[in-house]
Amino acid sequence: MSTARAGIDPRIRRRRATVQREQGRRRLRVMLVLVSVAVAVVCLYGIARSSLLAVEEITVVGAVQADPDVIRAAAGIEDSEPILFVDLGDAGAAVEAVPWVAGARVTRELAHTIRIEVTERIPVAWFARADGTTALVDGSGRVLGPAAAPPPLPELHGLSETAAPAGARIASPGLAEVSSVLPEELRSRVRAVVRVDEGGDVGATLLLSDGPEVRLGSLDALPAKGSAVLAVLGALGDTRPAYIDVRVPSAPVTG
Repeated sequence: MSTARAGIDPRIRRRRATVQREQGRRRLRVMLVLVSVAVAVVCLYGIARSSLLAVEEITVVGAVQADPDVIRAAAGIEDSEPILFVDLGDAGAAVEAVPWVAGARVTRELAHTIRIEVTERIPVAWFARADGTTALVDGSGRVLGPAAAPPPLPELHGLSETAAPAGARIASPGLAEVSSVLPEELRSRVRAVVRVDEGGDVGATLLLSDGPEVRLGSLDALPAKGSAVLAVLGALGDTRPAYIDVRVPSAPVTG
């Protein structure tokens, strides 16, 4: 073996030594880079979890009917919570469970502020609770909350559940939809939407503030039925029948 080593060309031996040294330097550089990255990650994690990037303020934008404090509480974001670790999606979903909130967008404003931007639901009707208080309802039938006094919106009559809590939906949400999809010219004249039985399904009759009773029948084709009512009223002029029946909107009947 010593004879074989002795027979190696000195230039090859030097080349091998050079290659081995270069490989050693390369391994050392890689180790230094890995150690530097690890140290940087640990430092960044420590900063992210420190008070340097902690929640100090939660701003609420767009809340008129909803209480901003209720929205903040619903978001579930704690003061001093690391702002980079706040789950914005979960916070937004929790805010949208607030009765008045239709949509919520939660964003970070570094380094210390969380911004909650809400879009509120629009009340289209109301109903009287058993205790005499007034509850507002949006177009989907969702109960929004109480009102100090009956608003200038249609009242829903014939509901089976007058104790539905805020955030719940009334059992006949189509009644609220009536108040949102009729033509505006007619909708502004409706003082009440009365639930009626229509062959086992839910139907509705409108009570106008300045005109006859309007029998809609089932809660389908409401825009067409509303247009038919307006056409009949326009054709009658000052004449006011007892009722207008538009259960078949293409063939309205008065009586």
